[in-house]
Amino acid sequence: MEFTPAGGGRLTVETEGTRARILLTRPDDGRGLYKAVLLGEGGGEYPLGTLTPEEGCLRLSRRLAVSALEQAGCWPVAGGRVALAFPFTGGVWVREEHPERLTGDHVLRRVLAGRTMLLRRRSDGFTLAARFDPCDPYPVPPLFCLGRVERLADGTYVLFDFNRDGIPILVHKTPDEGDTNSVPKPRAR
Repeated sequence: MEFTPAGGGRLTVETEGTRARILLTRPDDGRGLYKAVLLGEGGGEYPLGTLTPEEGCLRLSRRLAVSALEQAGCWPVAGGRVALAFPFTGGVWVREEHPERLTGDHVLRRVLAGRTMLLRRRSDGFTLAARFDPCDPYPVPPLFCLGRVERLADGTYVLFDFNRDGIPILVHKTPDEGDTNSVPKPRAR
């Protein structure tokens, strides 16, 4: 069986008697360490571990008892998921070609697909930045109330904050900058 896991790459599952041989590969984009999870038709999830650099790509190979996968609700296998677990960059804006893979929300995945955005990792999640021009349509309509407009080095952007699970959050200042979810106090005249 062969699958394309969420987050990219190629997942191959072969049975060898009472065992399953799992091989997962994905391109090494240099962004950090990725973890993989096996997904079952029964809705179960089985953590596979961290992909390691081998032969110019990231790779993970496991031999697991089919009975253990059945117990976890992961047999038969329905696919997999690969996610960046430990980014090599922190606080630095990087170009993100597939922002849709950072969230599990189906509406956001559809809206973000095909877009290139800027990404900045934080200790508690990440921020996506979309170019903004007030004369153009709003870049991510489902997040209209959660965006904030800021000027970055090369232009004006709308910034959207997400927690570690890829869920949008309302943050006036990121935790790395100070107060979170605070309402500005009125200024005295």
